[in-house]
Amino acid sequence: MKKKKPPSEGSFFFFKGWLRDGAQGRLDFPSGEVNEIIPFSVFPAHFDETFLRQKYLEERLSTRQIADQIFSARSTVARYLKRFGIPLRSEDEAHRLRKGQLGYGERAQRGSSVVHKREVDTVVRMQTLRAQGYSYWKIAEVLTAMNVPTKNRKGKWHATTVMKILKATTADANSINEGAIK
Repeated sequence: MKKKKPPSEGSFFFFKGWLRDGAQGRLDFPSGEVNEIIPFSVFPAHFDETFLRQKYLEERLSTRQIADQIFSARSTVARYLKRFGIPLRSEDEAHRLRKGQLGYGERAQRGSSVVHKREVDTVVRMQTLRAQGYSYWKIAEVLTAMNVPTKNRKGKWHATTVMKILKATTADANSINEGAIK
């Protein structure tokens, strides 16, 4: 049998079969084999009720987003939320929190949505053409002729796409105006 060399100073260890003493916050190490490994968290984040409440209830993250942050499984996070008495969101509520694909005029940057200036300029151009009496079909034809890129940067413009973009931007503008009035 190959003899293991002694660990160097400042190393982290993994003790097989460690147990957590909840009252004192100590670790009890039964006799077992010791292996030298890379650093790790002794107390996994999903065991921490305060952490889960912060992420799930206050920051409104999904179980998948929390699991990704702590390198765990979504089902493990859900199990501990239930164990701590934190109510899981209904499917309707979870669906409302989900952001689908980015709209025209938005782009992703470091995990969040920011304004895409060139696309916003294109929306303003669409609104101007529509105010001048152009049909959705004609606006799509003009944008394609001008080689204005679509959201996925390929293909050509269609009347339904122009209509959806203009209706979405009108709805956004109305909700902003309503919020300013109240």
